[in-house]
Amino acid sequence: MGTVSFAGINDLLAPYVASHPVLGLVNDIDASVVSAKVGVPWYQLGWKIGRWLADRHPAGGAPADIAWLPGPQDADWVGFIDRGFRAALAGSAVRIATVRHGDTGRSIQRQLVEEVLDAHPKLDYLVGNAPMAEAAIAEVRRRQREDSVGIVASYVTPGVYSGMVRGRILASVTDFPVLQGRMAVRQSLARARGPGARALHRPERRTRRAGHARALSDGLDAAAGRFRARVRSGADPALKPSSPEPRRRALPPLASLLRRAPPPQTTRPPDRIG
Repeated sequence: MGTVSFAGINDLLAPYVASHPVLGLVNDIDASVVSAKVGVPWYQLGWKIGRWLADRHPAGGAPADIAWLPGPQDADWVGFIDRGFRAALAGSAVRIATVRHGDTGRSIQRQLVEEVLDAHPKLDYLVGNAPMAEAAIAEVRRRQREDSVGIVASYVTPGVYSGMVRGRILASVTDFPVLQGRMAVRQSLARARGPGARALHRPERRTRRAGHARALSDGLDAAAGRFRARVRSGADPALKPSSPEPRRRALPPLASLLRRAPPPQTTRPPDRIG
């Protein structure tokens, strides 16, 4: 199950899990109604992208104003990300100037971006869900604010990855969902063979310094049986080539788009989801 709500279908799963294996995948779910889980607590994803910003703008430095657009207000996963994000920013020079919630449909997020940029002409960053980051690329370019407004995504999609390759999106967090799918298959097979599967299978929580990541293959960690949630950084706006890029080109491996960024703090994200 990859549910949107943490406990929204408990009444359906509770009687089923007693006689059937139920596996929670990617999105977090109430442990009482599943046999096992594969995934990263989304609190940690919010914490990691917040820590990336806090490292760039530590306490005592010049303040950085951001617009925070995490997603639908009534979605449980948004609450987890929001709490982790705010916890990581505490004590830094990053200031949340405005918060906008909305469905993650592309048109709705584009409208929210337009409203935010109209109301806050001196923003330093647009930070939030992946469709927001994708939609923000064109809107920031249309307003000729690419050199003053950075775009940061709280999770990776193909569109976010493409934006990072082109230097339009500064950073995002990946929990390697493709590899999570592989792990889910392993968990399912283990459950089918007997009770030996782990109750919780998740990535090791670590952020690699941009520009110093190990070689990746198709964006996946090659370490046997493990993967890690990481912050990925694209090129800063000032580093974009002045000449236009070809309209169609093959995307390079994920590791090749990394650029140097301030080294992360050694602080580990809290081992909780909210």
